[in-house]
Amino acid sequence: MRIFANHAHVYPDRLAPEWKPIKGTVNNLLRFMDELGIEKTVAFAHDGGEETFDTVGWFANKVKNIDRIVPFGVINPWREDAVADVRRMHEHGFKGIKLHPCVYKFSVVSEESYEVYEVAQEFNLFLVFHTGPHWYKLSHYRPILFDQIAWDFPELRFSMEHVGGRAFFYEAVGVIQNHIVYDNPATFTNPKGRIYAGVTNVFKKEHAPFYLGSDLVLELRNLVMARHMLFGTDFPHLPVKDTQHAIECIERLDVAEEEKEAILGKNLERILGESD
Repeated sequence: MRIFANHAHVYPDRLAPEWKPIKGTVNNLLRFMDELGIEKTVAFAHDGGEETFDTVGWFANKVKNIDRIVPFGVINPWREDAVADVRRMHEHGFKGIKLHPCVYKFSVVSEESYEVYEVAQEFNLFLVFHTGPHWYKLSHYRPILFDQIAWDFPELRFSMEHVGGRAFFYEAVGVIQNHIVYDNPATFTNPKGRIYAGVTNVFKKEHAPFYLGSDLVLELRNLVMARHMLFGTDFPHLPVKDTQHAIECIERLDVAEEEKEAILGKNLERILGESD
């Protein structure tokens, strides 16, 4: 089964943290993909904590001849040049942006964040948000806030990674459901939404608070449909064996094969226009 994964983190070689299960360089990501049979992945470029480093330019040059990696940027809305960076990412051909409110300590409905979303919507960039408890004020990024974002930016497409974690799972589901439209609402036919459930790092109990497990992931499919689910690896935070376990859990779900294919890559191909 072809796998096009979401949610990998990469760093310049000299800035990549050493304490991860795998050092998060581009070359190590490619080896990781080879071991798991992942054909293509979305990867987020981080500055490694050295904000003067031109991460956008470095990543654009690093992957320009690597068609297996789809480049996304990482934005800290607090930075004065955040909007300019979004424009540079678009100019370099990036397909989207990762935003982590817990790492950069921002509210997802702040004025600074909204300035980023406005430009992202203009360029049709796909946003990937961390959701789920992560040692920061829950009031600044709990899933219900993303409903407001979706109403304020009616063309913006984004994923809620970890689906809010187990603690906020149903709240995240409610937001996704609230923005699914149907050709015929009376019969719920041909559902189409623009908010996606990021099935990333959710299959191991040791990975609380993100752990959902196969039963809840199957319930997720029943609630929002496979069309709105995206598999992610969370490289380099997880070792190969844990990612293999996640892939196998999806492959064992009691759903049609085409639904598994959708979760493992077809949905992401459609969203990013990466189909062959």
